[in-house]
Amino acid sequence: MVSTNAVSGVLMVGTLAAFLAASTTLRDTPFSGTASTQHQQPFKPGEWGYADADWLRQHYNITMLSEDPPVIQFNNFISQERIDAILHFAKPKFARSTSGIEREVSNYRTSSTAWMLPDVLGNDPMQAHLKDMEEEIARIVRLPVENQEHFQVLQYQKNQYYKVHSDYIEEQRQQPCGIRVATFFLYLNDVEEGGGTRFPNLNLTVQPAKGNAVLWYSAYPNTTRMDSRTDHEAMPVAKGMKYGANKWIHIHDFVTPWANGKTV
Repeated sequence: MVSTNAVSGVLMVGTLAAFLAASTTLRDTPFSGTASTQHQQPFKPGEWGYADADWLRQHYNITMLSEDPPVIQFNNFISQERIDAILHFAKPKFARSTSGIEREVSNYRTSSTAWMLPDVLGNDPMQAHLKDMEEEIARIVRLPVENQEHFQVLQYQKNQYYKVHSDYIEEQRQQPCGIRVATFFLYLNDVEEGGGTRFPNLNLTVQPAKGNAVLWYSAYPNTTRMDSRTDHEAMPVAKGMKYGANKWIHIHDFVTPWANGKTV
């Protein structure tokens, strides 16, 4: 197993040599929303790649958990205020999680899920915290906010889990939104025991730590080809409770076709 503190650095862009040559001047501050005003060059429509190393090292404390494929831990990314906002909306809405394009309930995934859809957020002013995070994630991945799915908040009670899977959905290749290219996962609490995110093909387990986030990619850069190296699972919670949140990012606009009923 690889320790989450084993390799420290920033996300490589282009080549491993570029990553190894990069310096690592980092700052360790919780996400406050202020970094969302710092602009970087976004990808052209229909193009995508890994996050920009220079921009990341200027704004975050990052641990490089895997170099190829990149798996990046953002330490102390979320403030308590923003965690409270997410759980404020999610806790009344939790229902049994489903999996696959058919939204099936199965023993493959036993957690509970709450989607942060427009009707859930309503006019509650606390939704501003979620919007700030969406904008910040867009800056990190260099893709528009519209390419993001709504936050999916997760609750794992004792012994609950999600077995090995990919966030890549083959059927979405033919949909307007295109494939999911990246996952930005937020850890909303510390877990007493268990509940790690395990990447079996990378021999890597990320233990939940309140306020941290992890970024990984489900496809090879600037392609629609699935990268099975980032297949992963949510390990069973052995003691306590686990709260987390998925933010899935697509290659194209997700929000518009979703609103028109043209995506899943």
